Amino acid sequence: MKAVSPQFPFPFPFQYASDHDGDRFVIVDERDTDMTGWRIECRTYDGRTYISEFQRATWWLSGGEWWNGLGLGETRKPWSALCDHHDELVRWVPPGASALM
Repeated sequence: MKAVSPQFPFPFPFQYASDHDGDRFVIVDERDTDMTGWRIECRTYDGRTYISEFQRATWWLSGGEWWNGLGLGETRKPWSALCDHHDELVRWVPPGASALM
């Protein structure tokens, strides 16, 4: 399977959310899909790229809709991968796919 550009429709919803330190993550609800082995490629403002793996971590779902890392709402364990503020999500990398394009 090839890496998927974020400009194309993705088969499940995701959100950006910040943790208590202000780091931004891509969050995928664990009820929507299993992100085992999935990664994302992100690009910094100066053109450097990095790969971030999805992991299950503690986040909070506020109002049944919005993820946050501040402890507001229902405690859950969605999938999350770092894609910091001002960084661009370049592509979704499925399990077994090369991140290098």
